[in-house]
Amino acid sequence: YNLAKLTKDLNCFDPDNAAYMDYYERILYNQIVGSVHPDHWGVTYQYAVGMNARKPFGNETPQSTCCGGTGAENHVKYQEAAYFVNDNTIWVALYLPTTAYWEAKGALLYQECEWPAEKVTVHVSTTDPVNGKNASFAMKLRVPYWATEGFDVKLNGKSIAKSYQPCSYVEIPTREWSPADKVEVVMPFTKHINWGPDKMDLA
Repeated sequence: YNLAKLTKDLNCFDPDNAAYMDYYERILYNQIVGSVHPDHWGVTYQYAVGMNARKPFGNETPQSTCCGGTGAENHVKYQEAAYFVNDNTIWVALYLPTTAYWEAKGALLYQECEWPAEKVTVHVSTTDPVNGKNASFAMKLRVPYWATEGFDVKLNGKSIAKSYQPCSYVEIPTREWSPADKVEVVMPFTKHINWGPDKMDLA
């Protein structure tokens, strides 16, 4: 929980550094999502470690401790780090079914996908609040660190690059967006080893 908050804040200072949101994604998939019980929505704040350890789930309402409340809060915050903006660029940092309204641009973005997703379609609907025309801005999409094979970004059916660097962002330069525009992100799941700190010499 705390590392996710810290990572989101650090990303605001350096949004082009995809390592932040790669880390955030790992936290979300491997810790936060797994901390909710699939049957009765009880939550756990921390994971027990050791042989034959079990997750200490609470009941249907948060436990009386602050940790129980934090564990429940996690699951209404999935999309808060999905998008970041500055004056003229929006970063699509996480791929999950979300909707974002960029008030300054009058832009509504939503992702159409399952979750976890191997394919995402980003739809854009815009009307600039100043001049009433379609808004203009750049879009940067994260290339996850694990997307080493088959990754592609298509704008209206055409690939925007010949190759992509994992743990980076690929940019669609500033353009006037229309409701007919469609951005497709394809990222097939492949086997990936994420070495622990004590095994980094094997990487």
